[in-house]
Amino acid sequence: MLPWGITFNATSVDGRITGFDADVDLYYQLASEIGADAVLMGSKTVLTGFHVNPGDISEESQEDFQPREVDPEDHRPILVVPDSRGQIRIWSEVRRMPYIRDIIVLCSRSTPKEFRLS
Repeated sequence: MLPWGITFNATSVDGRITGFDADVDLYYQLASEIGADAVLMGSKTVLTGFHVNPGDISEESQEDFQPREVDPEDHRPILVVPDSRGQIRIWSEVRRMPYIRDIIVLCSRSTPKEFRLS
């Protein structure tokens, strides 16, 4: 079976994805009902959605770095975010989104070393 994908965007009537107030709760509620295993969200979208600038840091505790317990009944998607420049530093806030089960951050060789775990 070939893999498949769904594109789910909030747009204005003229096709723009910015410049209007979207009902974020409704957007993610509907997205979670699609039944996707993972949701791909760009780093700029994360920064814009949380109203932060690249490199802004949120307070974190040791608990924020602990792996989540796997719940086989939890069917929320995993959030996948490419962030090869290491711009997002608010992962503890992103992780609290009620619409996702966990996060995978995609990095590259160009990702700053202090951003990567290894």
